Amino acid sequence: MEKKVTQGVQLHQLVNVYRPYAYIFLILFILTAIPVYMYVQTTLPMYESFASILIKDERRGQVDSKMEEVLDVFSRKNIVENEVEVLKSNALLQEVAGNLKLYSTIWEDKGWNSRRIHPGYHASPFIAEIRNDASIRKTIRLPFEVLDEETVRFSGKKIPVGKWFRVSALELRFMPNPEYWKDDPVEGRRFFVKLTPVVKAAQELSSRLMVGPASKQASVILLRVRDEVPDRGERILNELVQVYALSSVRKKQEAAMQTLRFIENRLDKVTMELDSVELGIERYRKSSGLIDLSEQSSQYLRSVEQHDLELTRMKMQLAIIDEVEGYLRSGNGSVMAPSTAVLADPGLSQMLERLYIREQEKERVRKTTAENNPILTSMDGEIGRIKSSIMENLSSLRRNIEVGQEYLTGVSGKYNALLRNIPKKEKELIEVSRQRSIKSGIYSFLLQKKEETMFALKSTVTDHQLVEYPSSGNEPVSPKIPFLIAFALIMPVVTGIGGVTLREYLNGRVLYRKDIEQLTNVPVIGEIAFDRTEGEIVAASGRRSFVQEQFRQLRAAYRHLEGGVEKHNRVMVTSCVEGDGKSFVASNFAIGLARSGKRVVLIGLDLYQPKLHELFQQEASPGISDWLLQTCKISDILKPTAVNDLTVIPAGSATDNPCELLSNGRLKRLLDTLSTRFDVLVIDAPPVKPVTDAWEIAQECNFVLFVVRHNHTPKTGLQLLDEDLAQHKIEQACIVFNGVKRRGIGKYSYGFGYGYGYDDRMSYAKYGQRKKQQA
Repeated sequence: MEKKVTQGVQLHQLVNVYRPYAYIFLILFILTAIPVYMYVQTTLPMYESFASILIKDERRGQVDSKMEEVLDVFSRKNIVENEVEVLKSNALLQEVAGNLKLYSTIWEDKGWNSRRIHPGYHASPFIAEIRNDASIRKTIRLPFEVLDEETVRFSGKKIPVGKWFRVSALELRFMPNPEYWKDDPVEGRRFFVKLTPVVKAAQELSSRLMVGPASKQASVILLRVRDEVPDRGERILNELVQVYALSSVRKKQEAAMQTLRFIENRLDKVTMELDSVELGIERYRKSSGLIDLSEQSSQYLRSVEQHDLELTRMKMQLAIIDEVEGYLRSGNGSVMAPSTAVLADPGLSQMLERLYIREQEKERVRKTTAENNPILTSMDGEIGRIKSSIMENLSSLRRNIEVGQEYLTGVSGKYNALLRNIPKKEKELIEVSRQRSIKSGIYSFLLQKKEETMFALKSTVTDHQLVEYPSSGNEPVSPKIPFLIAFALIMPVVTGIGGVTLREYLNGRVLYRKDIEQLTNVPVIGEIAFDRTEGEIVAASGRRSFVQEQFRQLRAAYRHLEGGVEKHNRVMVTSCVEGDGKSFVASNFAIGLARSGKRVVLIGLDLYQPKLHELFQQEASPGISDWLLQTCKISDILKPTAVNDLTVIPAGSATDNPCELLSNGRLKRLLDTLSTRFDVLVIDAPPVKPVTDAWEIAQECNFVLFVVRHNHTPKTGLQLLDEDLAQHKIEQACIVFNGVKRRGIGKYSYGFGYGYGYDDRMSYAKYGQRKKQQA
């Protein structure tokens, strides 16, 4: 229970610390709320549309079905990360921007110097079409006004809908908007066309498009786009998926066309060779008259045919290798590489495909960059490495084929030796028939590959599958109104507290009572508020005031010290530096003691800057300096005041050596004599810095009042106070916190000590006045 009370007091103190700066917090709130309000009013709400597609990635378990494998002969291995970059590529986004005419958008002008605009996707009955989108060089705005269903006012002219007209270098026309909501009236509303270069429109789309895998293990790609109109966002995602699919299909069809051209060329050559062989067999049969071959000849022939077929295929493979090597040496990257399907080496096909893709990318970059651009240099290096890998692969294939040829040639030689025993004519017939079989096999093989390529060319199998169709959320994702409201409420508080705290933290002067308690162990016996309406002598006035009550509290605290007034009858009042108000505190403290019935003498021992005679409007001399110089008597320096029982001893005449004068031994005799005549001696001593007179005077006193002034006394002056008191063997000392001012710009709250929030409404005098008014 006690802990809760303590926390409540701390919260109350914290509130009172910053309550005087309430107007500053209000101003900060206004300064924050206005920009936030303007931002909300001028910023268009953005809606998020989203979709997802499934990529065929063999690494993550996505493989084609058997039917898809048959149709998709030229399928390539996809990697999700690569496809993400493809979907975000500038080429695809430019195509999407061009297809959806994102370079020409309609907006409605809502006012505020055209800072409040609204998309006219559904609001405008017309859209603007550009004959040549490449003619848009910079972003421009073209205002127009709808007159009726067939006429538009543009630049003061009536333009029929559907008619082309020129604006500078642009040629455009207005057409009916298929997305127009006819229930929305257009009378008195202002529209404008925003024309943007296609490249910039694609860049703006890229900044609002988010593409990424759903997770590290999944092959699903998430697509998100932010747009002012949800329907347009869904159309953008639909178009992006379609453009991506068409791009994939086009690449496969291009590879199929290259392969088909190669196969058709080979078929033409093989057909001519096959016709020549058939004609030779026919002539040989007529000339030799041979019809059937012996069983042995047939067996040898079949063996030789098989070997020769293999040799022919190897020759064909070597020819393909020669063509591929010639393609690599030619450096013509704009042409697809010859098909390597006959070589049955998938690694070589993939490297050739990569080489073609890199060559295409290099050609696109070359059109927009200089020849010595580091990007082109990097691409040339990568292309060189790919070609080197392909050449090494081809060299390895060539060696394998040549070894096979040597082996088959040796085996064929053995069979040929056996065939020499066959009659010459029969052998010639076998040789001719063998050539026909070889050519027929090659012809059938090429026909099969041609049909497979035709299937791949006509098929539209894509490498992805749409998982989630494009859709949009009902609530805008930006601007985030709850966040902005929280920002407008929290930011002024944080800024205000931070500014006030930083300002007070960087101030090297004492601001709070807690500062005193943190820097020294000397207790604070009283606090005196700053009041411009009060004079230097407040305790002598007949009226009651807040500051006067505080001096009464100081007097009460002094009288209740351990040992009472008798034990602390010699009070020295000093301070850290000049201007802390020690003379003010000493005078009013002495007056308060005198008004309580004590015989008090106020001694002005500040011989450097004496002030007591000015406060009590008395002559400066003779004074204590004159007595110490033995130029007058004690009775000459005792000067009565208007306050009963209060006597003042001024500082006296100026002297050159105050320190030596105070240490000549006569001061002790003076104080001892005065102690027999008065109840309390209040001594106004000089500050402890930069002179040391106060410590000398303190040796003759039994109580020290150390005055600390709000926002004046440096904190460094209190850090060594405990050490100084111990060094000079001063046991009884207390601190008076003087001149505590109101904090902030409010009417109340002096902010004493811990931020208690004392103000003049809480004084006893005000309480008495209110009671009289109520009476």
